[in-house]
Amino acid sequence: MRKKEAYKVLLIAMAAVLWGNNPLRVDATESEPSYEILEESGPGQMESVNIDQNGSSITTTQEEIERKKETEMVEEGETEELSESIYGDHTIPGLEDYQEANKKELVDKYGEAALETDALEGTDAWDGDEFDYTGPLDGRTGKPLTSNVTNNGTGVYIMGKDDYNFDSKTGRYEILCGEMSVGFDVPPGSLLSYGEKFNVYVPMGISMTIYYNGELLENQNTTQFSKSGIYTFQIETPFATDGKRTVNVTILKKKVNNINCIVLPKGFEFSRVKVEGVETTLSSKNVYECYREGKYEVSWECTEVGESFYTTFELDTTAPTLALPEVVDGQAKKPVTLEDMSGDTYVVYEIDGERVVITDNTKTIDVPGKYVLLACDEAGNYTRYEFTLHAYLNSGAVSALLLVVTGIVTLIVYCRRLRHHMRVG
Repeated sequence: MRKKEAYKVLLIAMAAVLWGNNPLRVDATESEPSYEILEESGPGQMESVNIDQNGSSITTTQEEIERKKETEMVEEGETEELSESIYGDHTIPGLEDYQEANKKELVDKYGEAALETDALEGTDAWDGDEFDYTGPLDGRTGKPLTSNVTNNGTGVYIMGKDDYNFDSKTGRYEILCGEMSVGFDVPPGSLLSYGEKFNVYVPMGISMTIYYNGELLENQNTTQFSKSGIYTFQIETPFATDGKRTVNVTILKKKVNNINCIVLPKGFEFSRVKVEGVETTLSSKNVYECYREGKYEVSWECTEVGESFYTTFELDTTAPTLALPEVVDGQAKKPVTLEDMSGDTYVVYEIDGERVVITDNTKTIDVPGKYVLLACDEAGNYTRYEFTLHAYLNSGAVSALLLVVTGIVTLIVYCRRLRHHMRVG
């Protein structure tokens, strides 16, 4: 046996004897080391051999010794930066409280959608090495404004506009109203083509009043809209000071006369505008002046989220005219005929409180009275005419008059003959 190993065995034996004969020894519930021997276990690495109360040896590495010392320093009140490798994510003091407070602050400031956007942190969606992005950033979150983030399935993409968000999972535009929102198939302020329709999704807790062409819509429970006209939605929630919004969506007629310019919703730009099939020059990204009549084809899109729309309509600002040959200086002494009613022209007038619509020029106006007549077209243009139709003798009246006169003459002749016979007799 080598001399070094012999000394080691002797020291262990002496320690065991001394421990067993110690009159002050108290049995403990945990093994308490009574003797420690440091040995070199490798180049620059030391380990400790401890002798417990049963005489067994326990080997402890240098790393474990230093870790124990760091723990004892913290327990004695000395400040020490806690290593994540020691405590782990879930045992750092105050971490969970901090995370909850941070989430509450985000929700209070930006709503629940902020948590969904924040959930993208830690995913490869924001990995600078794999996600090469140089486009615009969301002013609220500082994240890229791009549809690529949403398409990888990591979460809901928020446009970050002032008045609405876009949810790429549902395809809805969320009209913000306090901390709540109303879902639309189309962005606020949209112009839709004739025959298109859109839906509105209203959650509990929000009241909404709907107007159609400026008048209160009869069925306030309608959630799908397809009739041409201007829809105004007054949205309100009682749970927020900023809980009131007004949104307009227009479904165009085939022909319109009231569009001087096209103003796109926030976040959208023109991609192409054609008039009578000819592409025009765009002087603005989101405003287009309509200078001339004709058929318009308008394409507009939001490249940030990959949403696009296509709208068509015919601009007609020329009012139809009529020829009324029987009307002279606003006066007519015989039935008035309607001439030059071509194309989509129709006539509207009222007589004795009754509204009459004439759609062809074979109709004549023959009832005496004062008239206000409108010659209209499908686009909404009209020309106003006023005239008075005086009483006149028509064929029926003449026939009736002749019948009366004949009857009177016959009666006179009969009376004379009767008188003559009475004299002779």
